[in-house]
Amino acid sequence: MNEKICIQVRTSTSYEAVDMFKYLYEHFLKDEKFAYAEIFYNKRLGLYLDSKDSENWPLQIFTMSGIRISVFSVTAGYGGSGPMDMKAILDKCGFKDTDQVLTSNGDIVHLKLYP
Repeated sequence: MNEKICIQVRTSTSYEAVDMFKYLYEHFLKDEKFAYAEIFYNKRLGLYLDSKDSENWPLQIFTMSGIRISVFSVTAGYGGSGPMDMKAILDKCGFKDTDQVLTSNGDIVHLKLYP
């Protein structure tokens, strides 16, 4: 999908990412149709991937109108607030099967979700 706009949400904590995403959603994204979300998280590396390259951040959300939203401070596949916060963002957008981000096993979580 060709993106026209990239929105980067990079915060210190995952709950701040949820708060920022909710603000973006309510003020700018409420009327958007979401195409898909892609989750890629390596538990061994944590969030130490190239944090400047938003295409490598754990959560990528794409809209039908060409917006890509990259979210840095959320995680997937283990207990804790990071996966719960990622699920909250995905639920806000209306994605299905979001429990997968909580229950994925293995060191690498790679999921693609649809609304």
